[in-house]
Amino acid sequence: MILVILGLITFAAIYFYQDYQHQQVKELKQAFETKIEQAEEYRNIQLDTAQIYAEEAYDLVKEESGLEYEKNIALLTLSGIDFLRKGASDELYERVEKCEDWFKSKKYYREAVRSCYLRIEIKEFIAGWNNTVVDVDELMELAKLSGDERNLSLAYYTRMDYRDYMRDWSDDVYLLDSARVLASREKDQELLAKIRLMSVLPINGTPASHDSAFLSLDDALRLKLPSLECEVYRTLGMQFAPIRKIDSSLFYLDQGISCAKKWGSKNHEMLLYQQKVRTFLYAAEYDSMLVTGKIALRLAKQTNHREKERILSKEMGVAWINKGEYNKGIDHIFHALELAKQNGDEDGIYRTQFFLINFLLKSKRLDEAEEIISQMFEWANAREKSYANENILGNVYFSKGSLFEAKGDLDSALYSYREGARVLKGHSSGDRILNDLRILSVLIDSEKFDEAKKQYEYISKTYNNDFLLSRYNNFEYHEGRLMYNLGNYDVALSLLEKYLSRTSEKQYEFNAKVCFILADIYEMKGQLKRAMEYNKKGVKYTEESYRSEDELKLERLQSKYELSQKESEIQKLHIEGLEQKNDLEIKENKLETRRLYIIFLVVSIVLLGVIVLSVSRRAKDALLKKELERKALENQREIERLKAEESKRSIELKNQLFANISHEFRTPLTLINAPVEELMDSVDEENKQSLEVIKRNANHLLEMVDEILELSRLDAGEAVLSKKVFSLDSFIQKLQFNFEPILKQKDIELKSNLPEKQYIVTGDDYRLKMVLNNLLKNAFHHTPKNGKISLNVELKEPESQLKISVFNSGENIDDQFLPFIFDRYARSNEQDYSGYGIGLSFCKKIIELHDGTISAENVDGGVLLSLAFPTSYETGQPIIVEESVHFPELKEVEMGIQEGHTLLIVEDNLEVQNLLQGMLSSQYQILLADDGEEGIALAKEQQPDLIISDIMMPKVDGTELTKTLKEEFATSHIPIILLTAKSAGHDKIAGLEVGADDYLTKPFSPKELRIRVKNLIEQREKLKKRFSKNVFLMPEEITFTSLDQEFLKKATKIVEENMENSEFNVEKFCRALALNRNSVHQKLKSLTGNSASQFIKSVKLKKAATLLADERISIIEVSELSGFNNRQAFYKAFKEQFEMTPTDFRKSILEKE
Repeated sequence: MILVILGLITFAAIYFYQDYQHQQVKELKQAFETKIEQAEEYRNIQLDTAQIYAEEAYDLVKEESGLEYEKNIALLTLSGIDFLRKGASDELYERVEKCEDWFKSKKYYREAVRSCYLRIEIKEFIAGWNNTVVDVDELMELAKLSGDERNLSLAYYTRMDYRDYMRDWSDDVYLLDSARVLASREKDQELLAKIRLMSVLPINGTPASHDSAFLSLDDALRLKLPSLECEVYRTLGMQFAPIRKIDSSLFYLDQGISCAKKWGSKNHEMLLYQQKVRTFLYAAEYDSMLVTGKIALRLAKQTNHREKERILSKEMGVAWINKGEYNKGIDHIFHALELAKQNGDEDGIYRTQFFLINFLLKSKRLDEAEEIISQMFEWANAREKSYANENILGNVYFSKGSLFEAKGDLDSALYSYREGARVLKGHSSGDRILNDLRILSVLIDSEKFDEAKKQYEYISKTYNNDFLLSRYNNFEYHEGRLMYNLGNYDVALSLLEKYLSRTSEKQYEFNAKVCFILADIYEMKGQLKRAMEYNKKGVKYTEESYRSEDELKLERLQSKYELSQKESEIQKLHIEGLEQKNDLEIKENKLETRRLYIIFLVVSIVLLGVIVLSVSRRAKDALLKKELERKALENQREIERLKAEESKRSIELKNQLFANISHEFRTPLTLINAPVEELMDSVDEENKQSLEVIKRNANHLLEMVDEILELSRLDAGEAVLSKKVFSLDSFIQKLQFNFEPILKQKDIELKSNLPEKQYIVTGDDYRLKMVLNNLLKNAFHHTPKNGKISLNVELKEPESQLKISVFNSGENIDDQFLPFIFDRYARSNEQDYSGYGIGLSFCKKIIELHDGTISAENVDGGVLLSLAFPTSYETGQPIIVEESVHFPELKEVEMGIQEGHTLLIVEDNLEVQNLLQGMLSSQYQILLADDGEEGIALAKEQQPDLIISDIMMPKVDGTELTKTLKEEFATSHIPIILLTAKSAGHDKIAGLEVGADDYLTKPFSPKELRIRVKNLIEQREKLKKRFSKNVFLMPEEITFTSLDQEFLKKATKIVEENMENSEFNVEKFCRALALNRNSVHQKLKSLTGNSASQFIKSVKLKKAATLLADERISIIEVSELSGFNNRQAFYKAFKEQFEMTPTDFRKSILEKE
């Protein structure tokens, strides 16, 4: 009976447990489906949020048995989002591949298709699109097995997307048609929009392609699909760039980048930046191309898109080469070639080598080019005959023709170009045009004008004229040369001048030929002046061409040397890499063993917990407990979040408080130090010592304030080292010098032991000084009278480590307290020392910032504190470190008011304001303002010669005042000195960035302030004098802001354009500048020292001076060309300006030449 009862109880327990498990699994699946739906929804809104939901979905099922389908769905969703956010990785590829294998094994073919498509996209990033052929075939088979037309449509689209791009479009267009039909049946709007974009690739840049792209953009915005939106913007950028609508291309690409960033997809952001690089290449804006290329290259590396990294490296090489930086260019190209070889990308290797050949031919490295061409020719002939290989072979023939042309063998070049044209017969216009144009060029160079005419007629008939002009600018060059040789001079003139206006200035060789032809045509027409101008341009381009060739030779030698150096470095890195790989494998094996033990232990514990739970607890209690635990966890997270926010707020308030304290301390210290320094020059020696005590203690107080500020930065994690080189000997000697007066109070002997060599080391000397000051103060307070302190400095050369130790005689530290000596607020039991236990903690944080260590130990007779940190060093003469800043004495003649110069002092503290006025009123006229708002108004009204402004002020601070005045036309020229209590380096940088001319920190030296003011004013006056005397001085050489430069350039240009206009006067000059006469007068007077009429005369005379350099122009003609109708007036004005007659001026120039 008992056994029966026990059996029934056991059966009931098992039944209820299974029912509970079933209910729990059901609820878990519902929660999982909700999370997956949320992840998919946010996938088209914000990827970071989508990832959170996908991770939560995976966390729900990852530890549950019997939910393998849900686990793989969660992993697949999470992987897709990860790929869009961060790009590809080997780990991600393996994860998706495992999901795909599981779905195939269980015959979930729809999910397998989705997995396979994602795996292909990842593989394209890692290995290149040409290595995905087998995977695309597998996708097609899976789509057929799924029986789903949507999947089959995706498979056809993918096969078209990953087709061999060297094949003819018409051979594969059936794939796109099949995808379109199937997507239409399934009403898959996103895929239809993508198919529409792909279908117009053969007519890229035409109105039809634009219409198609805009339709897809409407779909993307309507359906709210950021992936499609980014793709459409990229396509529009791709369409507008080749037809030279650069602004439109950049606009749509920037729209796409903004969309990708908002969405959170680094993949799409990288692809859009890469297309932006292409657009800048079409526009020949190489600086912009390099800036954008760096961003795109960084994103390509982050997303692990190796093919795009190769393409971007090659395009960066193009930019550097076009800028004349051949070494940098070739480095990028070889890097691109290496990436293609690593990926096994034959197409990438071919394309990169083809480009490299063009560069080698341009740089006259013909032997290297010939070797690569021979290799490519053998490779192309060995490949199976196909449309794609015909394309390659045609390009190789083109390269051979270019090589023969560079060698001067025009017959062989013509043969190679014709062979290339023969091979490419029947191919697209883009494939054939290069060979056909080179045939035309060689026929003209060979003077076979009849054949050239036939070739020209063939090209004109075969190719669309807009196509030729939009993509091949040099067609006008060939056409113009042919017309010239055929005697059609007017047509040749029009074509060649158009070519010259459109081509790059750096096409020296072509431009020189064009200029000489144009000079010949104009000479035949009797227009000798134009002929002479073009002849000069031709000579100039020829000279530039020779100079470019010399630079190429130098670059070639330098490149060979650098390549040999890099090869040895690569070999060394390879050996180190193998050693590291071996170490990593050993560590991984150990970790794997440990991981297995942990897994076994965890599994055992989990099983034990399940058994105990099933026997001892009822299902309802377990569910209630889980709910309570969840709420408790949420409450705990909320509490931690609030604590973190409160802590952050507290740190911010504390930093602001310390900054304000610093300001409040530095202002009164200024009012102490400045008068003390003034008095020290006029008192006897006894009183001078008392003033020295005041100054030293004021500086000591300043150091304490700086230490408090530094400590707050360290606590907030905002401290950044400012490393520089300094002399170790001078640094220690200055430190010792500063402590000698303090040590005399207790008759303590300070001995320093320095290295025998004189070292120049690298470190943050400002913070190291704080550390050693604290250590020496600590040693002073714990050293008895007549004791000893020793400072030992040692630089360990093999380890590049600087070690400094401070020993003080006296009692040892309590052994129990010694381990805590560097903790915050740690203090020993001494009663006669009033410190707060902050100094040594501060020292530890500074040394740790230097990646160093600090320690304390008891030794015989005292205590030894030691610090060590790594540093770079060199031996040499010490850098002289002055004890204080010294300035030359001001001469008596400078003490009066200097030529009516006016200073504006903007300071909210009346005492500091009075102090500054007292310092400077004997030399300058002073204007005062109590805040930034009043200062701006006074500056605009009074136009002072210089402004001294505090930074921290009510209403408008000093930084905003500087920014406002430097952006105002009427005040942009006024020099500004910022005077502030903020001592941090970033505060100084902020002030200088908005246009401040100088920056002084309180407390300051009165002498230093006077010298800085005097130098800034004298600098402006010297520049004004230079402007009137120097013929070739440019506006940027006498101005300090871009606003002033633009004004002077515009003013000069207006005068030069009206040189021969006898009715041009000051009134018309001001009207052309769109300014009133008073504003023009004040601005010119402040920048050049001239009134408006004097400025006009000065520009005319400078023009005359430049014309006098050409002895073919008579002095009478010079007078007329520079706007003087009266010869005597010209002579008189010229002599007044340059202190010699025009005749003497011309003689002086000719003598110099």
